[in-house]
Amino acid sequence: MRSVFIDESKAKDFILCAVSIDNNALHLARSVTRQQVMPGQRYVHFVSESRNRKLAILNAYSNINLTADFFIVKDGTPAQRRSKALRQLVRTFTRATSVNLIFDNDENYTAMDREILREELTRMSMVPLVSYSHLPSRNEPLLWLPDALAWTKAKGKEWARQLEKFSSRTHLIDP
Repeated sequence: MRSVFIDESKAKDFILCAVSIDNNALHLARSVTRQQVMPGQRYVHFVSESRNRKLAILNAYSNINLTADFFIVKDGTPAQRRSKALRQLVRTFTRATSVNLIFDNDENYTAMDREILREELTRMSMVPLVSYSHLPSRNEPLLWLPDALAWTKAKGKEWARQLEKFSSRTHLIDP
């Protein structure tokens, strides 16, 4: 079974980042992410870090055996873009025998996310094989991974080279 940790960047294009980790590696991955918390911090929020800290964090995260999927939607309202990305995410990850989807909780979209997930999973007859939840990122260190990688992907240019350290796939979603 795999767990998929999901967050987004809305800086320019809508980028939904899904970081997939085998459940046997979750303990080690949490250990690596927790080690990135500085004294006085409760959790890592990538946008708040300095450039040098961002580079150090990405370097540490590159030691985690993960796969990052980026679902990019350029057109539509924020809700439409999120909906399109989420539907593609479900189609991508339900090919596995079972999966656990963990979203960074955004109260503006939690109800919509749940509706889309129920709809897509029912349509695909995958309800018994897929679990999902929405959690605050401060409560789940592995949500710091898609936060960092989505920010990095959105920045592009020099930051794009940092993503070469990770196994990743990009899914461009047409309008």
